[in-house]
Amino acid sequence: MSTVINTLKEFGDAVETLLALPSDTRWYRGVGNAAYELRPSLFRHPAIGTKKPLDLEQLLLIRFKQRSIPYLSQRIDDDWELLFLMQHHGVPTRLLDWTENPYIALYFALTSCTKDPKTDLFPDCRIWSLDPVAWNRSVLDHISYTDGVLVASDERLNAHKPGVKENVFSKKPVAMYGSYNSPRIVAQRGTFMVFGSDLHPMETVKINTPTITDNVLSKLVIPGDKVTAVIKSLTSIGYTDSVIFPDLDGLAREIKRGFGFEG
Repeated sequence: MSTVINTLKEFGDAVETLLALPSDTRWYRGVGNAAYELRPSLFRHPAIGTKKPLDLEQLLLIRFKQRSIPYLSQRIDDDWELLFLMQHHGVPTRLLDWTENPYIALYFALTSCTKDPKTDLFPDCRIWSLDPVAWNRSVLDHISYTDGVLVASDERLNAHKPGVKENVFSKKPVAMYGSYNSPRIVAQRGTFMVFGSDLHPMETVKINTPTITDNVLSKLVIPGDKVTAVIKSLTSIGYTDSVIFPDLDGLAREIKRGFGFEG
């Protein structure tokens, strides 16, 4: 299901329609170009077709663990915690960021939308909407899963865990909650999909049960010519850079945008 959104009001109406669906919860992800796929940063490595995700992830984990010690207030030995920290600081991982707040997803879609240098026009951007409970129940149907979003300590996530053996490594991505280990993830209501060995983007994942439908994974599209107007409306109701990024970087972005600088 794809819905075109021209105004902030239309976005709110679309979200209300999604929330009326029979689901326990909904997550959202905003992307600055409607052509972008739902794939984690680790899978964008140019050699990922020949290099296995687990092998590449293990190399990154080891290097991060070795080099991050001087910058940490305390030692982190848990690999899930390290993976969340790596994701937070931009190191490629199998995690894909989502949020429980649709307006934060809209903010990320609009603010990451950049003009084409040849045409000086914005591309269409997109907000994905996901029912993570229905997704997990479908993907984990082989173990008769009937619960909701997973947490790192759940043994049913062992097949997705960093360092897992290749022969038991799960294929499909699943929805999980991470640690709220920074003010940013708290402000952004952050959640995650953690991917397995299947390199395909979420929107093309094939499963054995019919419950991954348009209601489970749907999209809202903001036309490029509406980006400027919608971000102005979004800012006017309080979704500013310093709210999304509650630190000096966020304040700097907000001041920059307030004085008319792009990007």
